[in-house]
Amino acid sequence: MGEGGYATIGHWREQVREPPSLLGRLLSATETPDEIESYSTIETAVRRSLFRHRSAEADLSRATRALLVTMGPPAWLNREAIVDARRSLDEAIAGGGSAGATRRSRTAAT
Repeated sequence: MGEGGYATIGHWREQVREPPSLLGRLLSATETPDEIESYSTIETAVRRSLFRHRSAEADLSRATRALLVTMGPPAWLNREAIVDARRSLDEAIAGGGSAGATRRSRTAAT
């Protein structure tokens, strides 16, 4: 962040499926999300955090750096969705930037 700059935080919390009850876990096999469901969940969360839920209004095209943090149950962390979400983030911050500007995003998944 340069002189006179500021930071804004995009955030979104997406509830994946409700955890099964003890009886439900005993009676059924472990339920994992299919690829489409896990991809869609990550894509929706990232888009909402980028365009709807930010701590302050800002022109994303003027951003010089971005950090994408995803977290949740391992079965829901679809690698392809995270790569595509990072690409969307890069496009959002580079959309109206000047030629030659340094644009970087980093990804963290927990």
